Amino acid sequence: MSAAALYLTYLEEHILRGDIGFDSDSDSETDSVIDARDDNDEKDEEWDDHDHHQDRDDNEAQAQDGEDIYFGINCYSDEQCKKLFRFKSYQLWRIVRALKIPPQVQTKHGDSATAMEALCMSLYRLASTNEAYRMTAIFDYTEDAMTRITDAFLQWVVAAWDNVLEWDHCRLTPAKLEEFVQACSQKGQAPNIFGFLDRASLQLGHPFVDQGPRSKRRRREPITIHFQGIVAPDGIIVHLGLSVWGYRPKFEKIQQREIEGTLARFVGPPQGKGLSIHNDGKSQKGPQIARCIHKNQCTCAVIVEQAFNNVTYQFPSLDLMGVPRLLVSPLETQYRAAVLFANIHACLFKGGISDHFGMRPPTVEEYLNPKVFNPAVLFE
Repeated sequence: MSAAALYLTYLEEHILRGDIGFDSDSDSETDSVIDARDDNDEKDEEWDDHDHHQDRDDNEAQAQDGEDIYFGINCYSDEQCKKLFRFKSYQLWRIVRALKIPPQVQTKHGDSATAMEALCMSLYRLASTNEAYRMTAIFDYTEDAMTRITDAFLQWVVAAWDNVLEWDHCRLTPAKLEEFVQACSQKGQAPNIFGFLDRASLQLGHPFVDQGPRSKRRRREPITIHFQGIVAPDGIIVHLGLSVWGYRPKFEKIQQREIEGTLARFVGPPQGKGLSIHNDGKSQKGPQIARCIHKNQCTCAVIVEQAFNNVTYQFPSLDLMGVPRLLVSPLETQYRAAVLFANIHACLFKGGISDHFGMRPPTVEEYLNPKVFNPAVLFE
């Protein structure tokens, strides 16, 4: 409010209290003061609207020039950004460049958002638990538009960087695998172990239909999505297998064939040694899947479990128990994108796995190698 408006407010308050007296024309003068204040407020509102439209025009002009406009990421402190989006503000800029996100994210329904908006929307959706009303206040989009933007963006991320999630052949060279073998052997593992087999299961709410006959001994079982991957000593999930829906005896056979095919396809025998992975489970076994024998091996297996646990810890919206989101949200896409972001988080924040094995995790640019990026993927 300008100085003139403050002075008029001061006069009005004293006139209403009777501190300032007027002659016979006091009523008209009081009305003139009030009218002057109303006129001034209307001018202030007009100038505020003008400034708002001017800022919007400036943003549109900058967007046409190719500059990325943000929803106000610079207004948040690093602590607030880390709480809301799991990364600090300057790290978000770095992730936008490393992921090679287009300046404008457009869906087939006509929704449009900037690269930073789409990234932060998706991170906030994964990191929060059903707080769509807060998203509307932060990003100034409708709930439907944000759902379409985040779904399209996560699908694009998973499709564009699927080679990193499957097996990064550019980073996981024979020399790098040999470094993993040496780090594992120093912690009591077998001399040919380079990684650890781990899995994660996401349970949905108990279904109430299509369960078949029930007996007293069998309770209603939840629908479960099973994921399996290989965790490296540097704390990165270097391979994330396909998801399998169903119960445990069914998915273990499918996932064992999948992991054996992955090892046979990507893992070569450097220096004449056949490489293997460690498995602390009781079911899966094979020529390239070893089990723990003594205490040190079991300790390493427990520490490595932090990789998959960190995915649901950083992004608790993936805890689907009690939330019937089947056929509503792209659950597999969301989890695979969350694993990618969790690996980026491990690159920026050293965790217990890399500290335990004494290995430096890759940088964001090393992990998101442009050579494995698929530029042909379009938003849907």
